[in-house]
Amino acid sequence: MRFYTLCFSYVVFMSLFTAWSIAEAASDPEDRTVPRAWGIATLVSILPLLLAEMKQAWASGARRHFGSIWNVFSALVIIGSLTVVLLPEAQAADANSVALALLGLQ
Repeated sequence: MRFYTLCFSYVVFMSLFTAWSIAEAASDPEDRTVPRAWGIATLVSILPLLLAEMKQAWASGARRHFGSIWNVFSALVIIGSLTVVLLPEAQAADANSVALALLGLQ
């Protein structure tokens, strides 16, 4: 069951990330509402993957966990994806409005 849940989480994340990428490329730089909604959905969808990676690293120890190249690659993909989604938000606004957007308050 854990495998199916993790696999489903990856599929949801990749679908939302793709939709966000398309919306970001097609949007007007002045109107950030559509990409922001997709960005928030993408960030929410990556949280279970990030938590699963952190849980595995904690359970087996960081040195042992990241001794496998696949775990290193997974961590880099998750961190890179977070950075790619957050970077346009940080460039478009200050840190306070990015935090409010992530919380869904803006």
